[in-house]
Formats: sequence, structure tokens, C-alpha cells
Amino acid sequence: MFEQFKSDVRKLPLIIGKVAGGILAAIGIPGAIFIISRTPGRTQGALTFSIAGVIGIAIFIACAAGLKRTHENNTQPTTATKKTKESLIVWAILAALAGVFIFITYLLV
Repeated sequence: MFEQFKSDVRKLPLIIGKVAGGILAAIGIPGAIFIISRTPGRTQGALTFSIAGVIGIAIFIACAAGLKRTHENNTQPTTATKKTKESLIVWAILAALAGVFIFITYLLV
């Protein structure tokens, strides 16, 4: 169990980087589209959002590749129970982030 904890802690920066890259891309690209479609002549803001979106995509891809390498180096056999447990953790994180997004949207509207 301690080895699994150490393995998860080693993966944590890549997981956080992947989430941050995804959030940056999810804010940057739609933000650029919103600025271009709603405000004529304001290309400076659209350029900033576009660059943020592209950087977010690059961070996401780099962290995903790092996690894949880390997973390939891990030679521990995985059982069905372990896969289910990991899947539940991922879905719980996704649900928590969705809840935060809905809460923030509720506060802004």
C-alpha cells in the first residue's frame, strides 16, 4: 500500500498539470471565439486567449505523455478491483470539478 501511495504522489504533478492544461485550453479557445464573434476590432484580447488555449493544449499533451511513460514503467500487475478503484477516483474528481463549475456559474448568473 505504501508503494502505491508513493507511485500516486509521483504522478500527482503530471495529473495536476494535465488538469491545468485542460482548463487553460477550455478557457482560452472559447474565450478567443467569444471575443472575435462579439467585439469587432479587438484582436489583442483574442490573440491572448488563443495563445493561452494553445499553451493549454501543449501542457495537456505533454503531461498525458508523461503519465503514459510513468504507467509503462510501472510493471505492477493490475487487478480488476484496482482498475475499478482507479476509475472511481477519476470519476469522483471529474464530478467534483463539474460541481465547482456549476457552483461558480450559479454565482455569476
